[in-house]
Amino acid sequence: LVRSLEVIATRTAATGTLTDGVLTVANSAVTANTRVFTQRSLNGGTLGEEYVVAVTPGVGFTITAKQADGDTEVLDTSTVFYMLVEMASTVATPVASVLTGTYNNDQTITLTCATAGATILYTTDGSTPSPTNGKIYGLPFVVNTTATVLKAIAVRSGMLEPAQMAAQTYTLTCATPTASPVAGSYSGTQTVTFASATSGVAMRYTTSGTDPTSTTGTVYSGPVTVATSTTYEVIAFRTGYNSSAIL
Repeated sequence: LVRSLEVIATRTAATGTLTDGVLTVANSAVTANTRVFTQRSLNGGTLGEEYVVAVTPGVGFTITAKQADGDTEVLDTSTVFYMLVEMASTVATPVASVLTGTYNNDQTITLTCATAGATILYTTDGSTPSPTNGKIYGLPFVVNTTATVLKAIAVRSGMLEPAQMAAQTYTLTCATPTASPVAGSYSGTQTVTFASATSGVAMRYTTSGTDPTSTTGTVYSGPVTVATSTTYEVIAFRTGYNSSAIL
């Protein structure tokens, strides 16, 4: 995805003469993306070994003759050809509203890019997004499967593509069930309800001391009546999610 620097437009090509090794050019059109390329066209004075350019956006630029040892006290009076070239800006890296983490419910993801007019492309299968691979982001989307890996990049015509957004990995795990009333000593029969903070789960339980799983144990379908001392172990599960810890 990384391209070499892309030229948008040549702004100025001209010559100027150094005075004691320095040439200052006023040009309010220069920006942070302006590059100044120089070449000596006519020797004069004590020649510098290289020319260093300092650009001040909105003001102009200064060309300074310099020796290999860093000395800028060079009495260079050469005529220098310079060319200003405006380089392409880089699109801002996309940002995801939900970051890598473990969650107990579906996550709604919003992608944004600070560059106006940019198009965001993303993948959720671990592949690398590019102008030819991935979905074009339009509206927030829902992640409802554990181990989903989100990658995204933004593109805009005439601008360089940014570094890919750091991959975001979403782990979805059912919340551990809770019991109401909680475990304890009671003087009479209790009606116990099990619940999980994760929506859409199913639950199974055992009373034999063995651990329930998503395929073993009694399916919980509603409150249970407890008339004698009993230990319940409960698990929550849902398609696309990791099963919960056992209550």
